[in-house]
Amino acid sequence: MKYKIETLSPIHIGSGEKISPMEYVMDNKFNRIDMDELFRDKEFNVNGFIEDTRLNSFYLGDKYGNIAKRHVMYSLDISKDALDHIMSKKSEILEFIKTGGKPYIPGSSIKGAIRTAIMWYALKNDEELYFEFEEYVNKIWNRKERKPDKKWAGSKIEK
Repeated sequence: MKYKIETLSPIHIGSGEKISPMEYVMDNKFNRIDMDELFRDKEFNVNGFIEDTRLNSFYLGDKYGNIAKRHVMYSLDISKDALDHIMSKKSEILEFIKTGGKPYIPGSSIKGAIRTAIMWYALKNDEELYFEFEEYVNKIWNRKERKPDKKWAGSKIEK
């Protein structure tokens, strides 16, 4: 079953991978370049590229943008603020999780967001439950002997 959702704010669910400035070109979009295809392009100066990457802040678009844009793996719309920030830093980009080359939001992330919303609603609307929650959190975070495992700290609260 496929569902389509509309997010109300920007969202990022990372794959754990980073995209280096030598793997993307920015114009009015973020263009992820297929580096294998780029290296096979007869017009691409591989040796020059290798030499250029020795520079501290090498960005593919500075010298090879036109030829690289012939080998776009995918393009993403990007806000002007994000574009300006990335271009000023020429930094690594955290890659979004994808399947079949397309970004997606895992069910576990959706479940977590729904669970958080339900918990917040319950705490916000039940003063006694809120104070019980606050007392529990203060107790576990202020104890001296052993700090709680962050992965399981919320399990009692969820129950």
